[in-house]
Amino acid sequence: PDAVGLVFAAGGVGALLGSIGAGPARDHWGVGPVLLGSQLSFGLCGMLVPLAVMFPSHALPLVVAAEFLQWVMVLVFNVNAVSLRQAITPDRLLGRVNGTMRFIVWGSRPIGSLLGGYLGGGIGLPGTLVVGAFGMLVAFLPLLASPIPRVQSIDAG
Repeated sequence: PDAVGLVFAAGGVGALLGSIGAGPARDHWGVGPVLLGSQLSFGLCGMLVPLAVMFPSHALPLVVAAEFLQWVMVLVFNVNAVSLRQAITPDRLLGRVNGTMRFIVWGSRPIGSLLGGYLGGGIGLPGTLVVGAFGMLVAFLPLLASPIPRVQSIDAG
């Protein structure tokens, strides 16, 4: 129980720091580079979780570090992504756009859970964690192929 509490506490502290640092990061590097960098960093941090399974004696510090760093990156990404989306979406479409995004993001979670369970039953926990970490890592590729990396500021209109 103590270990679980430590992992969740690390995530909470990371989320707080990510929310505080999202604006200054955007102001320093620009919104596009911050979105790309935070998504890539999130994926790289995800690689710590399979390492925890491979090196059980170091599992707790690896999982704590992953939880902390991933929550930093999630908040940096989300604050800037939602701010950009709201700045470029006409007011009359904000509800529809945000509702669609929620449907896509939250609606895909049960599918991912089913696929993860199926994969875990087939190749086991370590292999499933590696596949999941790789999936998180390559999630930045659609951003890289878009115009987003060149966006420097969030300007409405």
